[in-house]
Amino acid sequence: MKRAALLVVMMALVLSATAWAQPRFDLIDLGVIHGPGVNPRAINRNGTMTGSAVVISGDEHLVLAKGGEVTDLGLLADTYTFGSGISNNGIVVGQGENATVNTLY
Repeated sequence: MKRAALLVVMMALVLSATAWAQPRFDLIDLGVIHGPGVNPRAINRNGTMTGSAVVISGDEHLVLAKGGEVTDLGLLADTYTFGSGISNNGIVVGQGENATVNTLY
């Protein structure tokens, strides 16, 4: 009887440990592009990230990052441009600011 109770307790512990297992995450160093850092804003299921990077001039450029490489896509507006979303096909939506108006891309 004691062995049966012990077996039940052990099975309960195994099942609860499995049910509460922590999710697995991979951390990727996005590096920097000509300035202080990269600001990730969105990532798709393929692992491609979009966001922005502040460059030496102080401008905020649109960037894409995949596989540890960050690509500076530059400014689409006067002051700043950043990607705020990315589809699984790699299509980026974002925002930029001209001298007079905010613009969505």
